[in-house]
Amino acid sequence: MLPTFRAFLALDLSESAREDAAALQSELRQRIDRQGVKWVDPAKFHLTLVFLGQVPSEEVEALAESVRQASQALSALELATSELGSFPGPDRPAVLWLGIESVRGSISDVQSAIANVALPWTERPDEKAFHAHLTLARVSPPSRKVGLALQRLPASLRGPAASQWIASEVVLYRTCPDGSYEQVAAAPLKGS
Repeated sequence: MLPTFRAFLALDLSESAREDAAALQSELRQRIDRQGVKWVDPAKFHLTLVFLGQVPSEEVEALAESVRQASQALSALELATSELGSFPGPDRPAVLWLGIESVRGSISDVQSAIANVALPWTERPDEKAFHAHLTLARVSPPSRKVGLALQRLPASLRGPAASQWIASEVVLYRTCPDGSYEQVAAAPLKGS
């Protein structure tokens, strides 16, 4: 294993939620066929709780154990996909996303607890407010044309999509040199 690797903590989607998000993404691809839009491989869909940055390999077990201990006090979540959105906003989006909301439990509480326990391993803590989402595409450079295409989508595509699933564990992933993600450890949430 490398001396350090890029890592993040996330919640996974169920297979049915992943398939529903992939179907929405496919529909969007047909309607937003623009240069500069890079669509995320559906196999990589996840809900990032904390981006850690570079983590020393020798500290992985300590990080995983800290997350496991914190997860024991956190309940499994019932989640649902919601509306389609974009960062930084609808006029010139740089990221197209599908929102995720809590049906049972608090995703914000889980994210906050995991972010706090992971702080010693976090290169640059995120100053922005947490917004639960899965990334469908990145737009580079941010594009007014993509923003207009989003605004012209029928309401049925803008949400809510409403796939539901139980998130039962926090997963530590590393980003591989080829851009794929590899699960390094998993921490079950209480009641899962």
